[in-house]
Amino acid sequence: MNIAFFTENYFPMVSGVSISIKLFKDALEEEGHKVYIFAPSYGKLKDACLDEKRVIRLPAIPLKIHQTPIVLPATSWKQFLPPRLGIDIIHVHHPFFLGRVGLFWARVLRVPIVYTFHTLYEAYVHYAPLKKEFAIAFLKRYVKKFANQVDLIIAPSFSVKEHLRERGIRKPIKVIPTGIKWRDFQGSGSRSDSEKLLLFVGRIGQEKNIPLLLRVLCKVRDLGWKAVFVGDGPERVRLVRELGELGLGGRVFFEGILPQDELKKLYQRAYLFIFSSLTETQGLVLIEAMASGLPVVALKAIGVSDFIHSGYTGFLAEDEDDFASKLRLLLLDEELRRKMSHAARNWAKLWDISLMASELIYTYESLKESFTPPTRLRAIEAFNFL
Repeated sequence: MNIAFFTENYFPMVSGVSISIKLFKDALEEEGHKVYIFAPSYGKLKDACLDEKRVIRLPAIPLKIHQTPIVLPATSWKQFLPPRLGIDIIHVHHPFFLGRVGLFWARVLRVPIVYTFHTLYEAYVHYAPLKKEFAIAFLKRYVKKFANQVDLIIAPSFSVKEHLRERGIRKPIKVIPTGIKWRDFQGSGSRSDSEKLLLFVGRIGQEKNIPLLLRVLCKVRDLGWKAVFVGDGPERVRLVRELGELGLGGRVFFEGILPQDELKKLYQRAYLFIFSSLTETQGLVLIEAMASGLPVVALKAIGVSDFIHSGYTGFLAEDEDDFASKLRLLLLDEELRRKMSHAARNWAKLWDISLMASELIYTYESLKESFTPPTRLRAIEAFNFL
């Protein structure tokens, strides 16, 4: 099959979405399919540093909000025409600018369109210069409208599927999480039981709820541990400044974004993985951590609870005090941590990318077989977004 991915962000921007797209692209192409990625340009120098095979860059205007550029509408509608690529199926990863472009071309080419719901957008309204209540209401309505215009929706977890049904989305929904290359996380790094390194990986933004983790660490400061936060974002400077006030200076470190090889080594060194986000649709780093043999302590939340087998591969905490209690238990009980480490590593095999890609291929093929091509006049749906 020739598959077209449309995405509002891709490398060099590092995000869960860009990592997911790259993982699926590589896995699908290993099975003999061709995947074309339509993505914004981040500038010639940045784009030139990447593997750009079958990546079509669209001119875009830089935007400070969440580091996502806006693709210029004229170029995205008229330039790089998909008809010459013989596209069999279109898969969009956002409902906004390029999602609309993908919808337009799917109806013109009379091929199926799939949409992966990667993001709980209303959890990010603090980045938009709009009144919060208005922004949330608009996003809920807009995403519902777009989702009901496509042919199939991919949800990364069952809790997200339930969330979408509650929002009034009536189109078919298939649950296919993003997988990982499990073997890539089976390193031989040395894990020191005496160091007890706690690890967080993710964007350092308001939506990740990191102040809760710092408060939890204050509650277990009597134990021996160090904590490393990997990632970058608008909250990093403020949180680093607060470490001294909290008495966590010299024990908590914000390392910024690390290259994948360094991150994998850090996974191998770490003792436990901690996670506090309430805005995930999946949380790919949770699977990476478990594949590396790290038990996870995380807040119980949508998109997180689907992947942590509480009491077996780690713990799901109900609140801040419960989080501190469960973290304390694992820091003190080495035998329990080792059992959970072994269980977590095996549990993560369920989400190997080869298995997830096979499921996605089967979904594409099933959709193509049952698809009734609509009239090309349906292309005007792409302009109907309210």
